[in-house]
Amino acid sequence: MAVFDGGARLARPWQSFQGGVQPKGTSASLRRLTAQLREQGLLAEPKIGGADRPEVSVLLVAHNAERWIDQTLDSVLAQDHPNFELLALDDGSTDRTGRIIRKYLWHPRLRFFHHPLQAGAPLSRNRLLRAAHGRLIAICGSQDIMLAGHLRTYARFMERRPQTGWVYGHQMEISHQGRPLELERAVPPDGKVEFRENVILHAGAMIRKEAMERVGGYDQTLLSEEDYRLALKILLSYRIAVLPGRPSYMRRVVRWDGVSRINPWVNREAGRRPERHSSGRS
Repeated sequence: MAVFDGGARLARPWQSFQGGVQPKGTSASLRRLTAQLREQGLLAEPKIGGADRPEVSVLLVAHNAERWIDQTLDSVLAQDHPNFELLALDDGSTDRTGRIIRKYLWHPRLRFFHHPLQAGAPLSRNRLLRAAHGRLIAICGSQDIMLAGHLRTYARFMERRPQTGWVYGHQMEISHQGRPLELERAVPPDGKVEFRENVILHAGAMIRKEAMERVGGYDQTLLSEEDYRLALKILLSYRIAVLPGRPSYMRRVVRWDGVSRINPWVNREAGRRPERHSSGRS
């Protein structure tokens, strides 16, 4: 695809996020004061997009993600969707992750959650799911980047397809430094999903909240692969689709993925999976 030719052009979309999202005419001292009042519950939550309930809720769980969390937050808060919220949860981080997220509390779209001790990804995501106001749930990794138009494009796709419960698309893999590595092409499920190779992307996806609630959210008994188990349950009642077109989500490839798994190296659940899962949905 021509849009990915050349490292210089590829660098521009996410480099623009490094300076932070700051509204014109708002001083740093006023932003700090606003953040403090919101954290203490002394400032009423403003309406977003002229409506009481956001259409899209972005869920972001972070654990020891101080290296990239500011870039991730900037990329989400810069989205042009008129009515969304960002729910960010610091899951027992021992670095500056929580402190960095708190600096963004002046932004009316951000809602901050905190676990003093690490609870793990399934429990943390379920907490955010219960708190989400949106009908659509967008998943964002704590080290990843949303490019311009991501939420708007995915929400429009879901609005036109009420039988679709989960949509994901092509992604660009980037390095620690944010340089492009390769294009990961999304593969649609064909009704006979191979359990030994998960083709359903979770980070960067948009999921219908009612579909997640219908299957009970993420399975908190699992130490890993809870996102894949969720997808397979949703696949029984809804379509899971791939969004065509160029990618609008960049997934940072790191040895540790920044989400709050209690032990990111444990994969014992994989041994309990059957060989295939069949479904009439595609």
